Amino acid sequence: MRRPFQKPNSFILTIFTTLVFFAAIADGADLSGSLTDVAAGTPIANAVVWLEGTAYKDTTDSGGKYFISNIPAGSYTVIVAAENYQQKVISGFQVSDVVPVELANFSARLEGSHIVLQWRTNSESANMGFEIYRRDSGKSDFGKIGWVPGAGSTSTLRLYSFADFETETGKNYFYKLKQIDYNGKSEWSDEIELRVPVPSTILLEQNYPNPFNPTTTIRYQLPRKTKVMISVFNIEGKQVDILINKAQQPGEHSVTWNGRDRYGSQLPSGIYFLQLRADNFQQVRKMTLLE
Repeated sequence: MRRPFQKPNSFILTIFTTLVFFAAIADGADLSGSLTDVAAGTPIANAVVWLEGTAYKDTTDSGGKYFISNIPAGSYTVIVAAENYQQKVISGFQVSDVVPVELANFSARLEGSHIVLQWRTNSESANMGFEIYRRDSGKSDFGKIGWVPGAGSTSTLRLYSFADFETETGKNYFYKLKQIDYNGKSEWSDEIELRVPVPSTILLEQNYPNPFNPTTTIRYQLPRKTKVMISVFNIEGKQVDILINKAQQPGEHSVTWNGRDRYGSQLPSGIYFLQLRADNFQQVRKMTLLE
């Protein structure tokens, strides 16, 4: 099966006994490399590398390096000329227009109420980044939901991730990536799927952060539609605020508390208790408010 992203070709050619020519396609439009005297082990400066019949050329620097950019896709004859070395002609050199990113894997996992996408590249060249697209089981078309910058050009493994918080329980979600390089070329990944299940029990999670200042987030889950009351009590057992008091649909939910009472006044630092009541279920968590 073809990988969704491909990396371009690279090659090494030996020129006679004393000159090594190394060339690699950096992004489907660049040619870079270096010239070295094998016998002396030293770089060859002031050599000329050019594409015959074009204006694309470069002269090696003191380190023997050269760089020719913005080459259109096609087949070229590369000519290398250096003082005291015989000229070398390389015919049929190909500049590929394939998007130069090798995607190793693409997966999705469930973390609480949201979905985390993760993918890995083995190598990249001129990778501007990835657009993330999603559709759910009730839709036929994909829509863009995010963007993750790429690593540019690298030969080392890279890991990427993206969290999708806009999900609902009981639905299947489908994702795919659109990789875009700096020349505007793009390639799609394969499609992956993950289902967000309906919670089986009522659960009040520990608030985060805790201790907190000035706000904290409270997450909870419901297995069915039910009336929910979430209240905050001080250490003396007095109710100081009601965060939720209504019927809610099944699934994962969250609410934020700002450390104030029901009248909007800032409460002093200390220990507070968070209470969830739904049906005949009750659960309490301890929170710490800092100044």
